[in-house]
Amino acid sequence: NELYDREKDPQEKINILATSKRNDADIQAVAQDLQDRILEWLVQTSDVIPWQPDNRFPSLVHGWREKPENE
Repeated sequence: NELYDREKDPQEKINILATSKRNDADIQAVAQDLQDRILEWLVQTSDVIPWQPDNRFPSLVHGWREKPENE
């Protein structure tokens, strides 16, 4: 798991979960709250990340758009 302070670390170089003490209740509470929120959102929206290419969407590769050839 990863958790970053986007205000103090906008480039996400310091993973707070990896560098904080595991028993830091505040950090663990934030991480758990965010995990609960994303799982609730996934259930509500039925949003999934495709594991295989979907022929219905040839411009997408595993959920990400291919880079245009001129880039």
